[in-house]
Amino acid sequence: MKIEALGATKIGIFGSYSKDLATDNSDVDILIELAPDGEHYLCIKKLNCHYL
Repeated sequence: MKIEALGATKIGIFGSYSKDLATDNSDVDILIELAPDGEHYLCIKKLNCHYL
């Protein structure tokens, strides 16, 4: 599925991962830009990622 089908125009990361400063305790910060004319909802969820 393409991001446009979900009403998103851009997706990016910011914070420690985008600066290559992430540690074992870092989370991933994701920014989703939505189309201004869409009837879409923004859902924010904290994800705990672990390297195996």
